[in-house]
Amino acid sequence: MIALWVAAGLLVSPTQAKSWCAAPLVVHEWGVQVFRGPDAQPVDMDLPPWFHRRASVGSFGVTPVRSLPADGGEREIPVLQFYASRLYGDGVPVAVELGLIDGRPSVWYPREDRLLPARPDGDAGVQLAWDALSLTVQARVEPQATTLPWIGELREVPQALWVNRGGQSERFLFYEAQTRAQPTVRIEGDRLVNDGSRSVHDLIVVSRSGDVVRVDQHSVLPSDSHVALDLEPMDDAAAALRLWLAAALAADEGVEALDEWSMDMDDCVMMRDPAVPVGRSEGHGLYPEEIDALLNLWQARFFEQRGTVLLYREDPAVLDAAAPLSVYTDMHHFVRMSRTGLVLWEGLVLE
Repeated sequence: MIALWVAAGLLVSPTQAKSWCAAPLVVHEWGVQVFRGPDAQPVDMDLPPWFHRRASVGSFGVTPVRSLPADGGEREIPVLQFYASRLYGDGVPVAVELGLIDGRPSVWYPREDRLLPARPDGDAGVQLAWDALSLTVQARVEPQATTLPWIGELREVPQALWVNRGGQSERFLFYEAQTRAQPTVRIEGDRLVNDGSRSVHDLIVVSRSGDVVRVDQHSVLPSDSHVALDLEPMDDAAAALRLWLAAALAADEGVEALDEWSMDMDDCVMMRDPAVPVGRSEGHGLYPEEIDALLNLWQARFFEQRGTVLLYREDPAVLDAAAPLSVYTDMHHFVRMSRTGLVLWEGLVLE
């Protein structure tokens, strides 16, 4: 189960991602996939009743973003949040297609336009699609009332655009997906083992017994590797680990860079077509307010549980392969996407 995502930007290639004097549209995605116990059973989260759990019947009757004019050279909870330069004003059109190779979406918001097989032959995989969303500075309708703190906190993220679809407005796009994925890292005796085909990052093991907290940390754990588990006592572990993980997740530049962005003719690339999506992430960085929202929601479960937990960040390429995400926008913008996928395994027992 993917527990919470925020998407910020996607790239196919430098020539496809930028158009002539197009302005950046940043999409940040982050999520936490939770497992519990020796058998790594997936864990669900509490979600609002007004999130969608069944596909709608019929079409919303919108013009898909991919059908907009091409650039003629004249100018446990998945969440996506969007940011854009104000150069071309308000109301940025965007479309999102989520493919799940080994699972299916279970909850989402706003209402979808299409839920269909991810492959034309109907084999495994499902695609969830929003064909024509509008990103605005102000919500077009009053958002649903909620008592869930994480929703309120995401609604307060500065400069995040409101996602509008028909009579629905929210400051993020949400999806939760049930999958058959399992953790690729495990604790085997006194070793950390990564069975995956790619490195994992920002790995933390926290073992808490009484007042004693022991921690092991690795910035990178290479694929197909076995390393010694070295748990050392740490004072004020929760605060120290929060700072360490926040620094590891930070984007290279802040959201203010969007306001400072200006046309540079040397960077302009001609003929960007809205029918060509961005479909590959360029990194994992998040803005400070997003990191605060993530850690405010998850800190207790990451760092303060009794017993032993394992936490790590997946390589963005793993997310791109397992849950392909395509983002479309108009000729006036180019998309930059960042995907942060965390895996939390709770209730481990050390030998």
